[in-house]
Amino acid sequence: MNSIVSLIFSIALSVTVAAGQMRTVNGTVHDVEGDPIQYATVILQDADGEFADAAVTDSLGRFSFHTALQFYRVVVQHVLYEDNFIDAVDADDIRVVLSRRENEIDEIVVKGERPLVKVSGGVLSYDVEQVTKGKVVTTAYDAVLELPGVREQDGSLVLGGGGVSIILNGRPSTMSHQQIIDLLKQMPASSLETAEVMYSAPPQYHVRGAALNLVLRGIASEDGSPIWQGEVNGSFTQRHYPNYQAGTSLLYNAGKFSADLLYTFSDNHSRSEYDIYSHHTVDGTLYEIEQHDYGDNRSEKHTGRFGLDFRPDDDNVVSLAYNTTVTANGRGDSYSRGNFSDSYSRKTSSSQLHNLSLDYTSGFGLKGGLNYTFYKHPSMQYYDNTDQYGSQSSFVSDARQRIDAVMAYADQSHALSRDWELTYGGKFYYANDHDYQIYRESAGGIELYDTDNTLKEYIYDLYMGVGKSLTEQLSFNLSLTGEYYKFGRDDDWAVFPQANMSYMHSPQHILQFSFSSDKRYPSYWEKQDYIGYMNGYAEGHGNPNLKAYNYYSAQFTYVMKQKYIFNLFYNYAPDYAVQLAYQATDRLNLIYKTMNWDLKETVGLVAVVPFSVGRWLSSRFMFQGTWEHARSDHFHDISFDHSKFVAYFGLNNTFNVSSRPDIKLELSANYMTRPMQGLMDLSSFWTLNAGAKWTFANQKAELRLRANDIFDTGMIDIHSHRSGQNLDMYMRQPAQQSLGVSFAYKFGGYKEEERKEVDSSRFGH
Repeated sequence: MNSIVSLIFSIALSVTVAAGQMRTVNGTVHDVEGDPIQYATVILQDADGEFADAAVTDSLGRFSFHTALQFYRVVVQHVLYEDNFIDAVDADDIRVVLSRRENEIDEIVVKGERPLVKVSGGVLSYDVEQVTKGKVVTTAYDAVLELPGVREQDGSLVLGGGGVSIILNGRPSTMSHQQIIDLLKQMPASSLETAEVMYSAPPQYHVRGAALNLVLRGIASEDGSPIWQGEVNGSFTQRHYPNYQAGTSLLYNAGKFSADLLYTFSDNHSRSEYDIYSHHTVDGTLYEIEQHDYGDNRSEKHTGRFGLDFRPDDDNVVSLAYNTTVTANGRGDSYSRGNFSDSYSRKTSSSQLHNLSLDYTSGFGLKGGLNYTFYKHPSMQYYDNTDQYGSQSSFVSDARQRIDAVMAYADQSHALSRDWELTYGGKFYYANDHDYQIYRESAGGIELYDTDNTLKEYIYDLYMGVGKSLTEQLSFNLSLTGEYYKFGRDDDWAVFPQANMSYMHSPQHILQFSFSSDKRYPSYWEKQDYIGYMNGYAEGHGNPNLKAYNYYSAQFTYVMKQKYIFNLFYNYAPDYAVQLAYQATDRLNLIYKTMNWDLKETVGLVAVVPFSVGRWLSSRFMFQGTWEHARSDHFHDISFDHSKFVAYFGLNNTFNVSSRPDIKLELSANYMTRPMQGLMDLSSFWTLNAGAKWTFANQKAELRLRANDIFDTGMIDIHSHRSGQNLDMYMRQPAQQSLGVSFAYKFGGYKEEERKEVDSSRFGH
């Protein structure tokens, strides 16, 4: 450990790096009577009067900038008010008062565009409200998918040709990536204020590689008097079955204290259908197997969040947050019919997730916190199968998983002489995973054995980084993280370098280069030694020998005119691991098992080009071209070496039908050529989506209508015809096709009068 710490310090202190000191400047715009002014244009200028940034005030008259300027001028403009400006030196909070224009103007046409993205210190920062303006988005997850360069692939988020970590409010969490995604799918889109896209996250975020930092919305109180804001929302979505969701969110600020509360209930009911045509060879004999599988899954989900911030002064913040997801009455019935076997499987399950975090941010560069997650998932399976010869087998199994995970972290930054910045810190993570699967009853010749395993995971991280802006245009940073990792029988030391360089020729032309390295860890359940029976032909296997794999990524990004984004990337992952289907060569079984390959590499280009036609059409075109290569010399008892070029095209259009009433239409389409996964080829697909949004009640209410995959063309077929494998799988459900309607109403934003109690009846439960 000492040698690695010494290596980190010696390398970090020997390199010239980083970005200058940045701070947040907050402000408000009011009229002479003290009422907030919405939609005022706020322009930030440097000492020479040059443009530095721009913003628009929200419903409370608020705006904010991230800047390194010590002296700056803020110019505020509004068509109904006289222009005003304020000069400031090292000020973090400012207030601008506008006087109403004396002369009435019959008609004013204002032409201009807000910047799509702000770039600072290797971070692409998006105002979520601006990105989703006019879009038919319901959940926070929908809003994330509107970020340029972010898209969904195989149920996961993709950025720059690879996976991406998700952070909430800049704080690390013991919740898994999928658990955070599930939380975002239950949160209203209005919960998000800012999204920061990082192709190489700094080590103080305690994730490596590409990351999205999602900052939740808050409200500010000017004089310390309490302020409330809230939203009630609900949605109905018709897929194969109807699905429902309803919830509420509240924000509260009383000066030193602020709080947020969220609750969502959803009733989920889905259908799955797929056909398998397996040309399976065993001992030189070819067997033609046809199985038609379908299933119904239903569950109820309760999602809650409570956050509390305490600010004893302007420099220190103590934050407490609790997140929970409880899934109840889960039931899945699956049927398989074919010439190989007829089977029925019923699973009942429930789950509980509880996450608690305590974080502290100081005024002298120290951040730290504790995070704990408890997860419990019991399930029962009732299985019955009759094979082609009439032999019957059945069992009843009881499976349970419990995870306790705790993390502690601390980060410190120092502003040194000559504008150098030093950062260092560390993280400790511990998880205890207990899984078992017990067969209570069985009949027939099926192979069954009980499992009961406990795995303990330990991760120790230490990092150091230094930074400096070399010129006003050029800055770069470098960090090094040393890690000790122990999980079951795995015991490993590793060093992870990370670097960023930014060159701003002007605000209209920004270049970034980033390099990151990471290690991807297998899930706890994948590491268990188990066999799960999906039907009489398909099985799911655990893999105790599965190991974590390293992931390296280089990104070159060009941002033009603060809206056009071009990204060139290369990703390399030795020992890459993913679950694939495999036709066993010694018996008639289709095995799903996560295994390490020799490598996976991708190189590609992403282009995001927004454009508009007058005031009635706003569009964004996205292209991604990727060359993919995968190789494994020991995939079960076969090998493969597979590569191909894949192209993705997406076009999103928003039509401004009417301003009064405020009605917008959305029409989007995407197309992907035949992608690949390991030795498998997937079919090409395309989708056409449409939506409409009506905003009314003084911008407080929204009614949305959404139709996804209108022509039901978004299903993907899977074909495996390499290395002796001969398998075709045609997916018919879960279809992307759906029709949904959602409603949201925002309330609050008032100040409580002195000694007057809040009427809580306005905030129903």
